[in-house]
Amino acid sequence: MTSPDRLAAAREAVIAGNLAKLRLLLKSGVPADAPLPGSSMLRLAARFGHGEVFDALVAAGARIDDPDESPAENPHKGKTALELAEALGHAGIAARLRTAG
Repeated sequence: MTSPDRLAAAREAVIAGNLAKLRLLLKSGVPADAPLPGSSMLRLAARFGHGEVFDALVAAGARIDDPDESPAENPHKGKTALELAEALGHAGIAARLRTAG
């Protein structure tokens, strides 16, 4: 099981687009599809448009088809990473998702 501190660090790395930090955390055992409160690291990468971070997560085994589990008031609830990327205008991320399957 991954510690809450390492999950928080991975979440922060994804949001900031810090690829080097994310790679270190993945290498240290943080799963690419680790559950985060209301989201996933892949969906966060899609949301913030961080293409290289997105690619690293997919390469590390992140699921690309899981729907958003955020609170009901979130307008992105239930959207997949692809739907989220398209809704936020991140065409590059949407194209990467289509390529990944």
